[in-house]
Amino acid sequence: MLQAFVCSDGRPRRLPAAIGVEALAEAAWIDLIAPTADEIALARAATGIAPPTEAEISEIETSSRLATRDGVLFLNMPMVSMADGPRGASVGFVLSPRSLMTVRFTALRSFDAYAEALPRDGAAHAS
Repeated sequence: MLQAFVCSDGRPRRLPAAIGVEALAEAAWIDLIAPTADEIALARAATGIAPPTEAEISEIETSSRLATRDGVLFLNMPMVSMADGPRGASVGFVLSPRSLMTVRFTALRSFDAYAEALPRDGAAHAS
């Protein structure tokens, strides 16, 4: 699944689910959850950055968790997922000067609750 968010008037809002490369290129945050090959290709086309694979973000070596390439910061972080009971889950953070991309392969309540609280494109934001 791919979720994308933009900032307008200093407030984040969710973009519609079906968006193209041009709209995705404007996103401040791209959240990939167990992404399909098509979603990975779309994110790469929009950002010029290849999202990390599940194997890459699950790397346990400390030296493999933080890297900078071409001005882009890659951080892999272990977290705990409570979906279906507590278990380890890894998240990849890709921070470029233009946007943040997160890549995860399981539901994480902290991400999902925040994303759900954001207004959808065209909806008013309650302060």
